[in-house]
Amino acid sequence: MVKLKKAIAALTALGMIMSGSLTVFADETPAAEILIGDVNSDSNVDITDLSFISLFLLKDAEFTNAQQKAADTDGDGNVTLADLARIRQFISKKINRHEFCGITLTDIVNTAIRDNLPTSSAIEKFYEDIAYIYEFPSIESDLIECTFSDGTVMNVREALAEGVVSISDLDKYGISYFKKPKEKYELKARVSEIYEDGILVIPEDKNITEDKVFIQCKQMIADLSIDVGDTVNIEYDGMVMTSYPAQIRALNISILKKTTFE
Repeated sequence: MVKLKKAIAALTALGMIMSGSLTVFADETPAAEILIGDVNSDSNVDITDLSFISLFLLKDAEFTNAQQKAADTDGDGNVTLADLARIRQFISKKINRHEFCGITLTDIVNTAIRDNLPTSSAIEKFYEDIAYIYEFPSIESDLIECTFSDGTVMNVREALAEGVVSISDLDKYGISYFKKPKEKYELKARVSEIYEDGILVIPEDKNITEDKVFIQCKQMIADLSIDVGDTVNIEYDGMVMTSYPAQIRALNISILKKTTFE
């Protein structure tokens, strides 16, 4: 039923766009119940809301006060192309819900320590990134609460998974944890081509059997001033994408020998 309603709403909006005229009528929504981005009050932020805002900007639609507040995603008091772009970013998952709504982190508390609660002594892995595995000395991630400016509370594992909290936030609020580097693999190779987002290399050892490997390392290219012909040592996580050329993601790159031009 929900999918059917959404389909009808989308088709209705499309028909209104094609006809070139639309006046949006909706019941006034109490300010406390307004969902930012949800112009048509269906409890979702989707392509239908984009359509309504587009029509409003083209002056082919009129909004109620509540709809204008919902469409004003940056809170500047106006509905503009910036609001349309922000909703598009949210729908395409380029920004998360907290970034979209301007919700910020206000506190992280280990309630096990605060309330002297018992925890299991087993090591708990709660997060990992490209270089490290992060662990708590006991099973406590459910007891570490992240509080946000809208009053919502999440445990730290969920907040990290959704990208609304970072490891640096744990450091800021004094949350203790262990971190250990992931196992690293190394590849010695010569740089044959340089691109904006990485380098193409020719392996010089037997760690990889492929004759060419593309290394994803956009930031490192500029930081290290890598040139064609340089011999480099590449640390990576062991994962090799079996395309042609093969692809790996660099954890670190060091230049072993610079190329010389006579």
